[in-house]
Formats: sequence, structure tokens, C-alpha cells
Amino acid sequence: MKINGTIWLSMKDVPFDFYSDKNYVTLDFANQRLLDPKILKNPSIQSCIKKMLALIEQKKISSADAAKVFPEKICRIVYELAAPRDYILSNLKDAIERTRRILFQHLRAHHENDIRQLPEFQVFQSTYNKSFDPVLAFLKQNYRGFTLAEEWGYIKNAKKLIDFQKLRDVPRHPSKFMPSPLDSEKLLHASTDEDWHRWIYYRGYPYQSPKELYDEFQKAFPLVSPKMPQNIISYDDAVCSTWVQADIEQLKKIRGKLPRANQMEAFLKKNFPEDIFSQIVTVEKADKTRVQESITTFSDFYVRGKGVLPDAMAQTQSDGTILLKEKDFHDWWKLSDICAHANPGYQESAKILSEDMTYLSAFVADLTDAFNRKIRSAITQNKTMKCPTQSSGRQSFYP
Repeated sequence: MKINGTIWLSMKDVPFDFYSDKNYVTLDFANQRLLDPKILKNPSIQSCIKKMLALIEQKKISSADAAKVFPEKICRIVYELAAPRDYILSNLKDAIERTRRILFQHLRAHHENDIRQLPEFQVFQSTYNKSFDPVLAFLKQNYRGFTLAEEWGYIKNAKKLIDFQKLRDVPRHPSKFMPSPLDSEKLLHASTDEDWHRWIYYRGYPYQSPKELYDEFQKAFPLVSPKMPQNIISYDDAVCSTWVQADIEQLKKIRGKLPRANQMEAFLKKNFPEDIFSQIVTVEKADKTRVQESITTFSDFYVRGKGVLPDAMAQTQSDGTILLKEKDFHDWWKLSDICAHANPGYQESAKILSEDMTYLSAFVADLTDAFNRKIRSAITQNKTMKCPTQSSGRQSFYP
């Protein structure tokens, strides 16, 4: 490629690394790892690349300046030519969740009598003792709703959609569907090289290229030609809303092993009294009124009811007091549920989780450290109480 008299070269196996006699440039599109050289053949993208290289040749420019050469329209073209894997998986998660929700609600609304007459429903109902709608619960159990939808002509391939639902569950419930080999001695020794490769690189998914997932999705809906919606959430938000679930899973593990409490603040007070203390701060309400409150602090975080706020967002006022805004306290647990189930407001939840991802990871790390200290202390105390010895008339205890 010759630009303004300068020859730029790129190797076949690394087509997005460009060399001249003076410069070396690596082209990258955000988190997207580009390997497909056909992108370079697109005239619009070629034009932007040439403009970028010309600017670099003329003078020193920053990465941010170079990025401005590629407008959003061009980035969309790149995504369509070689869509980022995580972006596809995230949108697949939303697609299957919405499909299941709408389909099951339709069956509930238009086939309730048919469902209630099914012998298997009557067996299910005889042992069902929860407050949730028994018809919807029946449809969800073992994905019966997909099978009935195919039987009644709403979908073409129930098995495909059941497989998709299971794939969606992998990032949502990793400890159940994609357990880490490091979490279990048994798994560690039983894992093959293929298991490790899938777990490390593909987060448990069976496809190396997620494009295959869309192909399979279309087989289940052969009359549907999916198009890119205009109001999709941004790439970073979509990916974060999917993979932040690992931190939520860790929260679930810790809360499941200790006495439960509905609110995070109550949970910390009940289980980690030695790691928290109270501080008088000013809280600004949604209507801008301000009140003095005693707030629980844990590590670098303020915890109020269900919400958590990093101290980085606290404002020190002129008199030295701390000001916190009520709207900045986020219930990550609830946000994750809303986002994962494509409920109303899921886009806003995804955005907040994306912005809070670093804070959430830090909070979970600090909580994990406190939990491990608690467990070690409990083990030590248990050993001490069980192993008293006598020496020289004095009682000593050895862990």
C-alpha cells in the first residue's frame, strides 16, 4: 500500500499490523480481536485506513486522534464483517431470553385450559407449593414451554431453542453450568486439554466462532431474517452485563454459606461486624433535600440498605463533612437480575453495571478476603477448642 510516496506493508498472518521505513502501526477496534483480512477489502474501511496512515506519516498523532478517523458508521461495518464474539454472545443472551418470555406468556394467555388438562401438568400441580404462577412454572420446568410451542405450531425446532436457553445460562450461572476446574479437586484431575481450552478461551461455549450460533438460531426460526436493531446498547455495556455475572456468582457463594439477610447492609452487620463501622454523613435525596445519616462503611465502600457506593464518589464539603448522593447507591444484585432477564429497564441496568464493573469487582474481592479471614478464624477456633493439652500445671491450646 503506497500513500504519499511511503510504502506500507502488512503480513498475511497479521494483516492489521502496518510497517513503513519509519513507523509501525497496529490497528485495533476496541475489544474486538480482528483476524479476518477481508475487512481490508471494504472500500470504506480502506479509505479510513489510508487516511489514518497518511496522518501518522505527516506528523505524530495520538491514538485518540487516529481513532477519530474511524466514525461509528465504519465501526458498525467492521462489527458486521467480523462481529466481536462477546458482543454476539451478549445479544444472543438477550434474544433467547426475550423469545422465551414472550412465547411462554403467550402460551399462558391463550392455552391455559389446554395446559391445565395435560396429565403431566396435573402431576406437577399436585406437588407444587410456591406462590409463583403454576402454569408459568410448569412451562419453565425442563423447558416444557418450548416443546408445547412446537407441538402447537408456534416454533419450528424446540430442541434448538432449548439448547440456546442452556447456552444463555452458561454466563448467567457459571458455577453451575461452567464450573472452574480450579474449584474442585475432582474436576482438576478429570479435566482434559479440551476442557481447559474451552473453559479458558470460550467460557464454556462449544463454538469457536459464535456466528454459528446465529446460523443455528435462524434454523429454529426459518422465516425470520434478524436485523441489527437501532436501539441496541453499546458493545462495552452488553459485554459487561454478561460477564459481570462472575462477580455476582461469587456474592451468591458467600451469601449462601453465611446467615442470610435481604439487605447487603444487614448481611454485613450480621456476618462481618469486625470489618465494618459507622460514619455520620450527609445524604442528598432525589429531590435535593439533605439529611444526616449514620452510614455503614466496609473497606472502601459505603453500604446503605441494599445499595453500595464506592468512597471515590463521596464529596468532601467545605466544612469537612462527607456528602453522598442517594442515586449513586446501586443494588448490583438487583441490577444483574434485571439485566439478565431482559425486564423493562434492562438497558439502563446494563449501563450501570458497565460503569460500576471495576467497583463491583473490588467490592467482591474485599468481601472475599473478609470471608476467607472469617473461615480461617472459625477453623482455628474449632481446632483450639477440640485440642486442649496440659503442660506443667498450665493449660495450653494448640491449633
